[in-house]
Amino acid sequence: MNFGFDPQQQQFLQQMEGTRVRNLAVNGNRAYTLDEGIRSNPPFGLNPPFTALEVYDISNPVNPAWLSASESISDGPSLFSTYSHYLFEVDTGSFPINLSTPPSRIALYDVQNSPPTLVSFAYTPDLYSAYDNHGVIYGASLIPFTGSTVPIYVFDVTSGTIQQSQVDILPPSGAFVGGPPVAVIGTGNLIYVEFAMQAGGLDIAAYDTSASPPNLLGSTMLSGPSSGRNMLIRGNLLFVGNTIFDISNPIPVQLATVSVQDVQDVLGTLLLGRGFLPIYTAPDNYVLADITDPTHPVLTTSVYDITDDFYSPTARFVANGSLILTNEGVGGIAATDLSATGGQIDRARLGVFPDGFIFDHAITPQTLYVAGASALGSGGLLTFDLSSGMPAFSGVLLYGQNEAFAVQVSNGKAFLGLLDSLKTIDVSNPASPVETGSLALPTNALALSGNTLFDGTTDGRLVALNVANPNSPSILGSVLLPAPAVNLRLTGNTLLVADGSAGLLIFDVSNPAVPVQLSQVSLSTPVWDVAPSGNLAFLAADSSGLVILDISNLTQPKQISQTTLESWSPFPCFECEGPRSVALAVTVQNGLVFVGTANSVGLVFGYDYSQPTYPRLVSMNAYGEFIDTLISGFSFLGNDIFVFGALGVDDDAVQADNSTPRNAINLYYPPLALRSITFFAAQFASSKGRTFVHPKLDRQLLQRQHRYIRGQSLRNTQKRGEIEFSHNPFTIR
Repeated sequence: MNFGFDPQQQQFLQQMEGTRVRNLAVNGNRAYTLDEGIRSNPPFGLNPPFTALEVYDISNPVNPAWLSASESISDGPSLFSTYSHYLFEVDTGSFPINLSTPPSRIALYDVQNSPPTLVSFAYTPDLYSAYDNHGVIYGASLIPFTGSTVPIYVFDVTSGTIQQSQVDILPPSGAFVGGPPVAVIGTGNLIYVEFAMQAGGLDIAAYDTSASPPNLLGSTMLSGPSSGRNMLIRGNLLFVGNTIFDISNPIPVQLATVSVQDVQDVLGTLLLGRGFLPIYTAPDNYVLADITDPTHPVLTTSVYDITDDFYSPTARFVANGSLILTNEGVGGIAATDLSATGGQIDRARLGVFPDGFIFDHAITPQTLYVAGASALGSGGLLTFDLSSGMPAFSGVLLYGQNEAFAVQVSNGKAFLGLLDSLKTIDVSNPASPVETGSLALPTNALALSGNTLFDGTTDGRLVALNVANPNSPSILGSVLLPAPAVNLRLTGNTLLVADGSAGLLIFDVSNPAVPVQLSQVSLSTPVWDVAPSGNLAFLAADSSGLVILDISNLTQPKQISQTTLESWSPFPCFECEGPRSVALAVTVQNGLVFVGTANSVGLVFGYDYSQPTYPRLVSMNAYGEFIDTLISGFSFLGNDIFVFGALGVDDDAVQADNSTPRNAINLYYPPLALRSITFFAAQFASSKGRTFVHPKLDRQLLQRQHRYIRGQSLRNTQKRGEIEFSHNPFTIR
C-alpha cells in the first residue's frame, strides 16, 4: 500500500492528516483493522483517499506487530468480523431510504496467508442491519414491511463463498408497520428478530426456520432501560443491546438488563460493555461485568476511553480476557488492562433543573440539598432523601426569575444565596422547606462557621454575618474584593476565596467583623475553586488546570506545581473542542484530589498528591451527556461520590461508586504539535475561540437556552415524563 498516493486522482496526497482506524476484529492471535486515510480540510461527505485492511500479530497484545495490508472494498462497513480464516465486511443502508443510501454488499477475504485476499464479493438486497454468529450473517431488510410477511436474509460464508438464502417471517402481533425490523441473529434453525412495536418498546421474536413457512414460536418484550443496539449469541445466552436473554429453550426469556449502553463482547463469565445508562449519555468508558449469575450482572470495572470514532467503537477480549483491544480512530488501536477491579461506576442520575445548573450543594448522611436554576426561569432549593442510599426527591422551594448560587446548612436551617438576596430557610422538615428570613444581599458564594456566615456578593464584597438568630442575620463587617467571589472555603480561622480573575485571596477571619487579607496569589488564568488540605491548597485554575500551593506560611503562599488537564480525547478529530480541558471545581478525598472540568464531557481527573510537586493521575471518569458540560462541585458519602453541575439536558447530578477510584496510570498524550491542529474540525473549534466565563458570572446563562448545549433544543419535557416547574420541577432516574 502506498499511503502517499491517490491512484484514482493520480496525484500525491497533499496535506495528509493521517490514518483513522474505523473497524476492528479479533480472531485468535490476529487482529484486523479497517483503516482509512484522512486529509486536512476535506469537504464533508468526500470518500477517504484510501482504505486498507491491516493485519497485526497480537501474540503480545500490549505490543501488536504489523504483518501486512491490502486494499479494502468497503470504506465504512457496519459489520466487520471473522470466522475461521475468513474476514468479512458488510455494508448496510439507512432508513428512510434516499438517493444517498449506499448499496448493501458483502466482501469476503481469506486471511490465512498474507496479505488478505478477496475471495468473494456480492451485492445483496438492501439491508438495515447485519449481525453474525459462527460464520453466518443475518440481515434485516431495509425495505419497510407493509404486508403480512417480512423478508430476512441469511448469508453463509463458512465455505469461503457467499451463500444467500431468504426466509419470510410473520411479524408478531402489534409490530410497527412502515419500518424495517431492527435486527436479527440466529443459531442453527432458530432466528431471533428484534421488532419495534406499534405501542412502543422492542420485542424479540423467535422463529423456527426448519419449517416452511417459518414458525413463530413466541416473542418477548424487552423490559427495563434497553438500548436495543448490537446482537450476539454466546452459548445459551442472547445479548440484545444491554439485555440478557436465556435461549436454552427456543422462546427467549429475559434474565437481566446490564447497566451499560451495549454489550461489546462476552468471554465465559466476563461481559464487556460500553458506556453507562441512560443511553443518551456519551459512551465514554468500557465497563466489565461479572455474569457468573446472568440474572444479576455485577459491574466490577470502569475505564475511561473515549475515541473520535463515534460510529464504530469496538472492543474485544484478548489474552484470555485479561486485556481488551479497542479501535481509537486517529489514535490507532489500544490495549487496556481490565484485570483489576476499580473505577467510578454510575449508580444514579438526577435531573433536577431542566436545561439548568446545580451551582452549589450541601450533603448530610440523610439529606442532599442542591441550589441551582432552570432555563425555564426559576431557581431555588431542592432536597433529596438519602436514607435508602439513593437520592429520592423530598422537597422544593423555588423563586421565579431568579438563580440560586450557594447553599449552607446547619441545625435545621439552610442559607440560600440568590442572585438578588440571601434567604434563610427552615429545613427541619426537608420535605417542606419554608423561608423564614431574607436579606437584600445578592449572593455568589457562602461559607459557614458556627454562628458566622461569610457571603461573597455578586457586586464584589466579602460580607461577614452573625447568624446566631438565623432568621434575622446581621452584618458584622465587609471588605471589597478585586472581583466577585466564585467560591469560599474555610479552614479554621482562614478563609480562602476563589476570586476568579483576581486569583486566590487568603483572609484571617479570627475576628469575623474585620477580615484581614493575608495574601493574594495571581495566576495567568482565573481561579474558580479552591480546596484546602493541611498545608496545601488545591486550585481549579481554568486552562492552567490543577495548581497546588504550599500555604504553611499564609502570608507567602508558594506554588509547588501546576498540572494542565488534558483534552477529553488525545486525538482531536471531527468537531473536537480543542486540546485542553478547563479546571472548574476541585475537592480532596482519601489522599486524592479530584478536579472537575468544563467543556470536556463532564470529565473528572483524580490525582495522587502524595508527591505534590508531581501529582500523578490515577483516576478518570466522564459524567456528561456530551462534550459541552460543566462540573460545579463534588461531595462524598460512604463509598460514593456525588458530582454536580450541568451534565446535560437531562442530568444535573450523578451518584457513583467511588470505593476503588483508581483506574488509570498517568497519561502520555502526544505533543500538542502532533494533535491534528491543522485538521478541519480543530480549525472549526479554534475559530469559535471564546474566553470561558464561569456560570456564576454569566448573567445570560439561563436567559438563553442552556449555553453549553450546542445544537440541542429544549425538549418536549412532557414526552419523557418531565414537566415544567409549575407542576413537577424534577426528574429522577
